[in-house]
Amino acid sequence: MAKAGYKALFDNEGHLLDSYQGSVKKEGYIQISADDWEHYVGMHGMGENGTGYVRDGESGKPVSAPPDNVLNTSAEDTKTEDINASILEAVAGLYEAVERIESAQKGGVQA
Repeated sequence: MAKAGYKALFDNEGHLLDSYQGSVKKEGYIQISADDWEHYVGMHGMGENGTGYVRDGESGKPVSAPPDNVLNTSAEDTKTEDINASILEAVAGLYEAVERIESAQKGGVQA
């Protein structure tokens, strides 16, 4: 007897977000085999990289997920780094301004 399949929801990177069995249709869910589902939930090990399985966008089949140590620098990370650098520059400018004011006050010269 064949195993019943599953309806599954995946994110853009192929990670399984949710799944269920039954005939009710939910938006965004696709039909997958029971064997594929077993891969996604870890019943066939954790893949080549020890990070489980994701759905391949081309074949629709489970493939080993990339290793956890792969860094994906996103635009948000770069934006945060730029903001942090701007804050540090502004703080350094404030320290310089305070030093000029203190120096001017000691020497009687206005800043």
